[in-house]
Amino acid sequence: MPDTTTHPGAAARTTLGVALLALVLRLGLLGWAWSHRVSLLPPGVWDEQGYHLLAVNLLRHHRLAVGAISTDPELRRAAGWCATQPPAYQRSFASFNSRDRTPGFPAFLAAVYAVTGPSPYAAAAAMCIVSALAAGLVYQATARAIGPTTGVAAGLLMAISPEGILNSTQILSDTLHMVLLAAFLLAVVGAIKRASAVAGVVAGLCLGAAILVRPITVYAPFVLAVVLLLARVRPAVWASMLVAAYCIVAPWCVRNAIVYGRFGVSGIANHNLLAYNLAFAKARATGRTVEAVQAEYAAEAVRAPNGGSARAR
Repeated sequence: MPDTTTHPGAAARTTLGVALLALVLRLGLLGWAWSHRVSLLPPGVWDEQGYHLLAVNLLRHHRLAVGAISTDPELRRAAGWCATQPPAYQRSFASFNSRDRTPGFPAFLAAVYAVTGPSPYAAAAAMCIVSALAAGLVYQATARAIGPTTGVAAGLLMAISPEGILNSTQILSDTLHMVLLAAFLLAVVGAIKRASAVAGVVAGLCLGAAILVRPITVYAPFVLAVVLLLARVRPAVWASMLVAAYCIVAPWCVRNAIVYGRFGVSGIANHNLLAYNLAFAKARATGRTVEAVQAEYAAEAVRAPNGGSARAR
């Protein structure tokens, strides 16, 4: 067994050093973008603008579902380029974001905007801090699981990762999702080492929160519980993790069943299947551009009786 013991003072200093390195690199890139007046809400891109709109809507109207963009001045400003599109396009955009986005990342943005106002650069600065925290957590988790030398290597790789640096300056859910997974990793290592059901609950809460940020994680608690079972980890650890994770997610699934008649975390996978997987396949088969096929599908969705909700289904 490797020696995973580290002096608490040395571990704290290393964690701080890794996190500070990560923060300097991320804020440096964000400062460059600000000095060059780079827009963090690029025109024509649904993801960043949609998250921003949901956060402002949540902050101003205390609900995730977006109302009519054209009749609400605050939502028109938050919708940016989308507010200049035809009403049918606006309804499609609002419907997609209301039905198929999960609440975790918009709630994070809304918390930042409650302090700073609806500033994408303030949100990006907060995500730089979150991303730096993730690097420190990765060091801690790896050092405890394998050893301090490996922990330093893992933390530094996270700190200097070009993808991690770039993602932290974008209004996307990846960075918040990453820090929640890093927190889960640290908690589950502690749960296994101490055979602690309480730490298992903490790990499950982190994983459940990660699902509400990016629903691609929805099957992770079950898969990880099976892995821990096969590894002969104490049942209380993986069972508490599993229950805690899905207890966090269950109310959101019930909300979707009541409001939209669909019990589940999100319908984003259906949207991606149509807008990306099928669009790329049809483009290759017909020799058309992907953008042309996506525009065709989007136009068909707008003409459907329920607007953008047809696209989501």
